[in-house]
Amino acid sequence: MWTIYVLLFAVYVRGQHFLQEAVNQPGYCEGEHECHSHDDQTKIHRAYSQTSNVTNTTNQIMDLFKVSCQKLIESFPMDKVDGDYVRTVKNCVFSRSLPAPLRAPVTLAAVSKSVIEDLLDLDIRVTQTDAFLHYVSGAELIPGSIPLAHRYGGHQFGYWSGQLGDGRAHLLGQYTNRKGEIWELQLKGSGKTPYSRAGDGRAVVRSSVREFLCSEAMQALGIATSRAASLVVSEESVWRDQFYDGNVRKERGAVVLRLARSWFRIGSLEVLTRGGELDLLRKLLNFIIENNFPAIATEDPDKYLVFYSTVVRETAHLIAQWMAVGFAHGVCNTDNFSLLSITIDYGPFGFMESYDPNFVPNTSDDEGRYSIGAQADVGLFNLEKLLESLQPVLTTSQQQRAAAVLKGYAGLYQMRFHQLFKAKLGLLGEEEEDGNLIAFLLKMMEDTGSDFTMTFRQLSEASVQQLHRGGFTQVTWALHDLSSHQLFSDWSRLYLLRLARQEGDNDEDRRHRMKRASARQNVVSERHGSVVAVAINRPQVRNAVDRETARRLLEELKAFDSDDQLSVAVLHGQGGNFCAGYDLKELANHTAALKLEQDVTKSPGPMGPSRLQLSKPLIAAVSGYAVAGGLELALLADLRVVEESAIMGVFCRRFGVPLIDGGTVRLPRLIGLSRALDLILTGRPVGAQEALAFGLANRVVPDGQGLQVALELAEQISSFPQLCLRADRASAIYSSYDAPSFSKAMQYEFDHGVPVVQSEAVPGRPGSAREQEEEANSPRRCL
Repeated sequence: MWTIYVLLFAVYVRGQHFLQEAVNQPGYCEGEHECHSHDDQTKIHRAYSQTSNVTNTTNQIMDLFKVSCQKLIESFPMDKVDGDYVRTVKNCVFSRSLPAPLRAPVTLAAVSKSVIEDLLDLDIRVTQTDAFLHYVSGAELIPGSIPLAHRYGGHQFGYWSGQLGDGRAHLLGQYTNRKGEIWELQLKGSGKTPYSRAGDGRAVVRSSVREFLCSEAMQALGIATSRAASLVVSEESVWRDQFYDGNVRKERGAVVLRLARSWFRIGSLEVLTRGGELDLLRKLLNFIIENNFPAIATEDPDKYLVFYSTVVRETAHLIAQWMAVGFAHGVCNTDNFSLLSITIDYGPFGFMESYDPNFVPNTSDDEGRYSIGAQADVGLFNLEKLLESLQPVLTTSQQQRAAAVLKGYAGLYQMRFHQLFKAKLGLLGEEEEDGNLIAFLLKMMEDTGSDFTMTFRQLSEASVQQLHRGGFTQVTWALHDLSSHQLFSDWSRLYLLRLARQEGDNDEDRRHRMKRASARQNVVSERHGSVVAVAINRPQVRNAVDRETARRLLEELKAFDSDDQLSVAVLHGQGGNFCAGYDLKELANHTAALKLEQDVTKSPGPMGPSRLQLSKPLIAAVSGYAVAGGLELALLADLRVVEESAIMGVFCRRFGVPLIDGGTVRLPRLIGLSRALDLILTGRPVGAQEALAFGLANRVVPDGQGLQVALELAEQISSFPQLCLRADRASAIYSSYDAPSFSKAMQYEFDHGVPVVQSEAVPGRPGSAREQEEEANSPRRCL
């Protein structure tokens, strides 16, 4: 079943599709070694325009494509010994190692179109060229590549295994795409390295197909993961004992080109701590934080503690997401756990069919250590080992606070698990017995062996009347199995009563929510210390908002406003666009999509949070299109960081859709009535520079840097004393929107400012700036 899903939405098989034209956008890179330059990309697009010979053109483009290992090589000491013979390696993070070309003929079996086009900035036609095949099979090196094998260790099945490392993988280099994202390209199955131990450095077709499919499937499901660009198969013989029963048989070799923002894992730190290489440990930690955790200030004395807190939180959330889709990783060793909390190293994984907490996809896991039901506990074990690795760089006080952070892991996991399964059941709000309702259902599913995926899917398709009636047939086979449980009618009654208590909800909306919860998350949030980034995740429709996305946006921003741990939120869109307004296609297909309450104080706006009056700052990171309702969402923000190619405007003018999410209220206040009417009446597009001149944009930044700059700005704002900042912000908003007179506005400013002077600005007073700083460094901040 899962293979069919993946083949449908993740795989581009060679020869089936062609991209008509490459996107003509300039590249972005921080330095000469970091990516192909603007000139390189200009040459690529010129190559397309000057010839109609596809083969010659695409070969030229592959010649221009470049990666770089410069940053990695300059940041760390390299292995002083050359050669791929197996040895113990010390005092380095990488060894130089060349891929070994496959000796038999190779064939490009599949590529991921989204990786090739969206991450690597290439026209899909390059995959037809010999140059591409040579690069992705390891026969030739991509220009700029100095292949590296990473040294790491790890706890495997609970025991320290010493030095492990990339035994059959080669890091080709880093590529910075036109959006400013840095991706590390790695070949898997490309030959021996100093870390191959007793292995032959090869991968077989069977495991390579699984990795290619699953990494792209997890991406489509909205779960953080490494990506797969291509799969090459060969006639070269590789010998494997598939079932570890002594029966070795011949299989075909294969190579996968895979990508990740970083391949560093818990074992990357463990091997350095265990080897006493503490200077190198600090150097690696600083590199990881500087390059992958932008919200952590490099000069913060608590940076390692905040880093650990972030990994604990994001790991808890990742494993909860695994559970929500029935994914069992199969080999959760510390050398397979990413420090960026993404899913990596797809080995003997599996998707659970019948619900069984003891499901084990790994045939070599005789004791079931890595069963699906044990993954949260294994995550805790791995985080304990990470904390042990960090002990040498933490003070005694920081160690105690880190231990408190780790104690909060179970609560973080349970909270996220609870949220995800509530969504799978279509539950709104929070009731005390929701956890019991979920546990009750899962226990019945376990007792009856009900199919995990299809039970939730068929619940989303069943009407309230059908659930009342019962009597499910083989057509709804998963619910038929579940309803055979003697307590099913009791659970169904409790579930229906819970649904009936959801004010303003109806059966159509409930089923729609449940179906969407089984697919990609339309809104995703990511914490960066005291900053939260909230992303609209519907890139296939330029992040146009439907009713479920509007509800989730409202939910996330209300949660931000009520969370004492958070100071600033950043709103942005995934996939290159901020938001193209409301999804008019959904509106046409669902007459009940917009249920408009006449009293705007009693209901949210169609776009979700547009009627909120937040008590804390919100920053919009605007890329691509921010038009119609998307513009209104951007106007909700206090500040707008706008990328150079972004387009803003009242595009709904041409469709006869009025501004009903605050556009006619906020826009004149922001840029003046005359300019506002210009945009409202004409519906014309406004570029970034004009928006800056109008005051519609606060910062204009190069393409690809919008989110990064917004996060840095948010971190700066969150570092100030917050009572004072929020009082001044509230006073400015009151004087602009609500104050009936100048004197009333002045009085408001004084009345709300004086208490802050007494509590936050005067040294020694409770809540003074010094005490605020001490509070910011407490374990509570890290949770």
